[in-house]
Formats: sequence, C-alpha cells, structure tokens
Amino acid sequence: MRYYQIISEGFKEVEKKYLDQGWNLDPEEIKTAIRTFKSLRDRNQLHGNERDIDWWGKNKTVSEFLEFVKSRNQQPSKTQIKRSKIVGKSITVREDDDWLIVVPLDKDASCFHGKNSDWCTAKSTHTYFEQYFFQKEIILIYCLQKKTGAMWAIACHCDTDEFEVFDKEDTRINLIEFNSQTGLDCGTLIVQVKRDPKIRQEVAVARKQYQTLKAEIETEVMDKLFCPPSTALERKIIAFGDKKHATRYINNIAAYHRRVSFNHKILPEIINMGVQGLFLSLLGNNKVQSADRFIKSLHELNVTLTEDQQVFFVDRFGLAIEVMLENKIIPCERAIISAMKYYSFDKSMMPILREKITVSDRVILISLDYYPVDTYRALFPYRESLSPTILNSEEWKYAEKNSAERN
Repeated sequence: MRYYQIISEGFKEVEKKYLDQGWNLDPEEIKTAIRTFKSLRDRNQLHGNERDIDWWGKNKTVSEFLEFVKSRNQQPSKTQIKRSKIVGKSITVREDDDWLIVVPLDKDASCFHGKNSDWCTAKSTHTYFEQYFFQKEIILIYCLQKKTGAMWAIACHCDTDEFEVFDKEDTRINLIEFNSQTGLDCGTLIVQVKRDPKIRQEVAVARKQYQTLKAEIETEVMDKLFCPPSTALERKIIAFGDKKHATRYINNIAAYHRRVSFNHKILPEIINMGVQGLFLSLLGNNKVQSADRFIKSLHELNVTLTEDQQVFFVDRFGLAIEVMLENKIIPCERAIISAMKYYSFDKSMMPILREKITVSDRVILISLDYYPVDTYRALFPYRESLSPTILNSEEWKYAEKNSAERN
C-alpha cells in the first residue's frame, strides 16, 4: 500500500508560495499567519472557501491573506462570547480603581477573569484549571490591572512555599519582575490569600463539591456499561465540565436503548461536549476505535449534528488521523467510514470531506482491506472525490465485485 500525502502538504505548498511572494516580508510573520489560520479553522471561525487553504493560495495574495488572518483573529468566536458572559464563582481579594485581584473557584470564573490572557487555566476546551485547582490543590490568584489591561497569574501551593508567576502572555517571570511590573508585593499577597480563613474555607468547599460531583458521575456513568437517560445526570456532567463523561454517557444510553426503547432529547450541551471530548481524546490517546462506537451511538439515538458540530467533527477526526499516521500508528479506519455511512453532512461540509478523503488514501486502502463491502458502499456516493490511487487499487476492485455479488 502507498503512504498518502497528509493534509499538511496543502499548507506547506501555500506557505512556500506566500514566502516566495512576500520576499520583502518577515518570513516568521507568514509562518505565524499560517499557524493562526489553522487555529481559526479548528475553532470553527472560518466558513465556506475561507476554510480552504488551497483556495487562498490560488485566489489571494500573501498581503490579502495576512490582513484577513489578522482581522479574523481579533474577532471572538461564539463560544468565547458565550463564555465571556459566564462569571462563575470567585473570591475577590482586592478591588479598587486600579486593581481587581481574584481567586477563581471554578472553571467559569477562571475563563471569565482570564479571557484576555494566554493562560492555559483560562482555556475552556482544556482541563488545566481542574488539574491545577482541584487535583494538585494549587490556588490561582489573578491580578488584573484595570487601567492598562495588564494581567498576571500566581499559582501557589497550599502546603508548601512553592509558587509560579505568569504574565498576560503566559510567560513565567520571577518574584522580582512581578513586583517591579505591578508595584505589588508577591510574597505578601500569597501569604494574605493562604492565611485568610474565609478564602481557605471557600476553596475547601469548592473542592469538596467538585469531588462529590466527580464521585457521583463516576458511579453513574464511568463505572457502568449502560444507563438510562437522565436530564438531571446530564446537568451534573455539564456542571462538572469533563468532556469524556459526556462521550461515555452518550455511549451508555445508546447501549441502554438497545435493551429498552425510549424517547429522550439529550441536552445540546451534552452533544457538544461529547463531540469535543471524543476528538480531544483522539489527539491525546490515539483511540480512534472509540470514534466508531460514538458515531454509532449518536446514530442509534437519532441525534442530528448541527453545522458547527459537523465542522468540528470532520476537522478533528482528520487531524487525529494525521497525527497517528505521522507517528506510524495504524488507527481503526472504520470510524471515518461510519461518519460517512451514518451521517448526510451539510453541503458546506463536502469540500472538507473531500479533502479528508483525498488525503487519506492509506486510511481508505486499509479499511477496504478489512471491511471491503461496508467501506465500498459508504464511499461510493463520494467516488468522484476519490484519488486514482483508490479507484485503480486491487482493494477497490475486490470490494466493488463483492458488493455486486451481495446484491
């Protein structure tokens, strides 16, 4: 079998073209714009032809591309806008005309107060806040300078003298730099927060509630192979915020549905979390086989993905495939076949699907080898998008013959 050209080749070609065009520009500026473009695409902030890097390379100059990326990157996504309105729970350490200093007690508060920073603990799609605050029992102190918009974060351990300080760009700085930049005394601030009985009590309560909620969800979802649908349980999962639980919950109620028929409308937030959680875990653990199960679960529960979910679904799955092939890990290719088999994607998704299909020759050939008829029938409606490598392969011809014989 041939190794297919991964999707990054398109980016490399356009990057080379733009570097040649922009001979008088800073090469790093162009490379940064390409990376930013990928990030915007993955966050669903681009639509139609805007999402296609080849379209930009063929139709727009490097100057137009740089201007577009700069302008679009300054616009918040729908998720960011929504997240920025959720205040969450926090403790105000100080507030006056110059400063707002808070200790966030949940992820919503961390994202709200840290929304203009690059802090990993203020990213809604990651679990760094949970790791710091709940698991490692680190107190986070956000120092927000009102007049300038400057921001600093202090991460201090409850039971030791260890601490870390970060500026707005998430660059680690030392105590002397912090004191000089802010005019505050870092050591005094840390002692004040750690010794304040009210802060200690509220932090302890928040952590206890988190652990209680975690134990309930683990018992009701993670420790079971199937469970009945429950809006109350869905709200707990949303409150807890770990996307893997939403993915597991959907799989569990689908398994239950095979035994007991029911009509239940899953909360939209659970669908969003489930789709995101699946593909975040794919990138981290290379567990593509779980995608097949999750896709089938959505299908069995008659769940229709929204356009944004479809975009995320296709983009992240393709990205996971790329990562695994780069690392020479052969995934369970049936997952992408299931996506095409069980879902009729919106027309706007077709260019993306074609892109994934075209670059995934190796994936498709392996799938044809293992699941010839299912793969052939799933891909047949998209055959015009398939490469000659696929259409002329022995695997495709064999699958075509077997499919005809079954009919």
